[in-house]
Amino acid sequence: MPFSYTDGHEGADWTQTVNSERDATIQGLNGKMIREKEISMGDFRGKSVTFECSLSSGPFSGPAAGQMRIYFNGHRYYMLVGLAPKSAKTEGITKFLDSFQILPASKSP
Repeated sequence: MPFSYTDGHEGADWTQTVNSERDATIQGLNGKMIREKEISMGDFRGKSVTFECSLSSGPFSGPAAGQMRIYFNGHRYYMLVGLAPKSAKTEGITKFLDSFQILPASKSP
């Protein structure tokens, strides 16, 4: 289950950035969005997205269920994606996504 982050989005529009990344990821997986809701973690606003897709390669192929969480605070952007065969239970994806934490920045000694 992939996880990524990037920095350097100063001044970027929150809605445009999050929606663009969401759409590009789902399109890249040949998928369609089922539902989304706004979420937050600390100072990071986010979105939780449920989608379906069809995978042609990887650990498995065929119809898949996916969940994505995106967090963005205007500078740093986090994306987590979990996929499972559509016939499988998705509790593992939810557990993975729920385990993610954004820790406060450490202070220099």
